[in-house]
Amino acid sequence: MKPFLLLAGLACITAPAVAQVLAPDATFGNNGLVITPQQGHVTAIFSTALQPDGKMVAVGESANADRHSIVRRYLPDGTLDASFGNQGLVYLQPAWNDGLIDVLVLPDGKILAVGNQVVQTPVPGGISITGKPFMLRLKSNGEADSTFGVNGIHPLDILDAYQDTQLAALVRLADGRIVAGGTIASGSNLRQMALVCLKADGTYDTSFGNNGLEAYTAEAGEDAIFFDMGVVEGSKIIMTGSSGPASLTMPPNTRMALINANGDGSLNTAFGTGGATVVQLTSGGNTYDMGRRVEVQDNGKILIGGGASTKLAIARFNINGTLDQSFALGGILVDATRPPVEDLKTMTDGQILVSGLLRTTGGNNNTDVNLSRFSATGAVDPSFGTGGNMVLTHSASDRAYHMLQQPDGKIVLSGHTVDASSGKASFALWRLATPATPNGLPDFETGGISIYPNPAGDQVTVNLPGAPATPATIVLTDVQGKVLYTGQAGEIRNTVSLAGLAHGMYLLSVITNNGKYTFRITKS
Repeated sequence: MKPFLLLAGLACITAPAVAQVLAPDATFGNNGLVITPQQGHVTAIFSTALQPDGKMVAVGESANADRHSIVRRYLPDGTLDASFGNQGLVYLQPAWNDGLIDVLVLPDGKILAVGNQVVQTPVPGGISITGKPFMLRLKSNGEADSTFGVNGIHPLDILDAYQDTQLAALVRLADGRIVAGGTIASGSNLRQMALVCLKADGTYDTSFGNNGLEAYTAEAGEDAIFFDMGVVEGSKIIMTGSSGPASLTMPPNTRMALINANGDGSLNTAFGTGGATVVQLTSGGNTYDMGRRVEVQDNGKILIGGGASTKLAIARFNINGTLDQSFALGGILVDATRPPVEDLKTMTDGQILVSGLLRTTGGNNNTDVNLSRFSATGAVDPSFGTGGNMVLTHSASDRAYHMLQQPDGKIVLSGHTVDASSGKASFALWRLATPATPNGLPDFETGGISIYPNPAGDQVTVNLPGAPATPATIVLTDVQGKVLYTGQAGEIRNTVSLAGLAHGMYLLSVITNNGKYTFRITKS
């Protein structure tokens, strides 16, 4: 596929103000912020995962003289879960320098994480220092799972032949296999995106690639650097990153890259050109265009967030690797007024929430968390924050590496914040929610749709202006996302039965041609 060139100045368009309001959640930590320091250490969260019971598992690193892996589990209100590990903490030292980068909660409640360690090996005349990934599996209580690898740590020795290896992401396929993705290099060879596939029991899936390992490039003769991946159609893997020179001694000249692998590790040749799509976002020399995050949307579209050099970049692709022409301008949004994407999520109302690292005055270490919101078609949402932008700041140096969305629509960002007195970074979690109205329920922009009464008894009425000319689907779920009712709205007033349901909170969504609107309702 030929590179697609877009001028950044064309990408900033504006959407109608129909959206869910977000603000710091006062029920979480200290006005929406949880900080977990570790005495004398610098700590940061790189990824989080949500358990079905609402608890959150956070993984990252803790550094003092050395750098080591750390896992914490939080209760839904942001307090540490004392039943996990040592009062909510699991601290590991698989090497003299290591850290965890991504995490999954498995269906059986076990916790799987992937990380990287630095290994020192004596050689004639000195010491060789190499990167070596590893995988960790814990029981649900934080104990090491002795049935996995060696005392819960898998050495991923299939990667030992490569001199420079860094893993960055972890996914679970529909059949239960686990895939870890990253970048590998051997000697003078080009850097390549790579996937390692394990069966659920931790043994290599020898039917995948070359005995469980496969490497990829997006363009012949070019480095391919891996940042993230997602799963489509249950077993196909979408990787994103950059294609182009990766050497620190050369000027950057990279492009956003996507590679699609089948469940056996082979390239999906129906995707892009021979299994890969490369997109140039900015013109001129010394550009650094890349994809940083993948989200596979409910409609099968592939959303990629990244950067066009120092600018925010989002691209949306069809399942065959072509750009989705209905998104932004020709499938690509480049916005010079916002920083590159750290993470992004499609919200329950269809809009796209994006986090980034905002550099403030005072030097490169002075940073805030920047949030932007766009419509489903890539237009700036001016009703969000100020001109579509919101800044979260607590200290002189705040950063959110990861974002997740809870079933109730709340957004959790995780990373670090730096204490002004000690200068040490600590685990930080920010949670955003819809502000409560006087009756204690969230205030959603509804596009004219109303739900009443709320709180409700055995039934609730959905008022849908324009019916039956405006088709709509009504979906009722519990707060964990279990579907309790689905039906078509064919009248202006539609009744949904709550009879037989326990007292408590539920989510009712109305899906129309204009978007998805979600309400939190209480059965009293």
